[in-house]
Amino acid sequence: MTENNKTEIIYEEIKLPEVSYEGSDSKLLELISKLKKGTFRIIVFTIVGMIMGWFSYMYYGDTFIVTKIILAIPYKINEAIYVSIIGTGNAAIQMLSLPMGDTMFFSNSIIATFLAERITPVLIGGAIYGCLGYFTGDKRVFTLERFVKFVCVHMVILVVFIGLVYGVNAKAVYDNNHLKDVQYFFLESEECSEMVFDERGDVLKAAFERELKRDDSIQQDVTDELPIQIVFAGNTRYMRAAVNVKKHYLITEDGSIYHVSKEFCGYVKEYYDTGSLMGVQNISVGEEEAEDERN
Repeated sequence: MTENNKTEIIYEEIKLPEVSYEGSDSKLLELISKLKKGTFRIIVFTIVGMIMGWFSYMYYGDTFIVTKIILAIPYKINEAIYVSIIGTGNAAIQMLSLPMGDTMFFSNSIIATFLAERITPVLIGGAIYGCLGYFTGDKRVFTLERFVKFVCVHMVILVVFIGLVYGVNAKAVYDNNHLKDVQYFFLESEECSEMVFDERGDVLKAAFERELKRDDSIQQDVTDELPIQIVFAGNTRYMRAAVNVKKHYLITEDGSIYHVSKEFCGYVKEYYDTGSLMGVQNISVGEEEAEDERN
């Protein structure tokens, strides 16, 4: 083998940066010890803040003003982000009682509401208490630069999570307005309301699906519209809607119009006028009338 065919392997020298420390070894060990203790303290503070954030929704029931304020901070910041700063879209919707109860967050999705109302305060509480842990650390170790990085990491996590929540809600709104996975109906009258999920619910759902189709040619007429609420996908999604009992259509929250059967409209009108469906009265109303008779 000639020298020209030989492969030369060249090793480049790797130089590591030298860091000079002007101080004694004992001083360096002290700083390392403070770093370990401070990091542990920050982790503990963050975990405590996350726990406080989880329970922060309970602030309204607390009668002791000090703990009430402490609990309220993560929740009120969370409320301001979703309701006041970004918005949830609920203001444009006619306020009706929901089967899951009224909410200031996302009326279409119980999952998005849970993430917004319960999980977001956990992240906010962890960030707040983590910052408090930073402030109590040695300033020689926990510098302003490190604190800014710590805050930025929490902000990124919070922004990404909030974006995820709005994504979950957007998917729920889309599915609701396209009437995907309809499960039950929540009927209303002037005196009462009722979620119909027994045998009557099966009949009502069958009547709803019988002639259901999207029909953009129908002109909305609010005169004969009656309120109705729809429960979707295992009680995870809800939507307020209206049924025109004369023109036989259902209009969703985004204004999409679907033709529905005359039979379905008849059931909606029957309940609105009488508080009963298929001859069966709402049990709660019957109990109230029986109580009035006993008194």
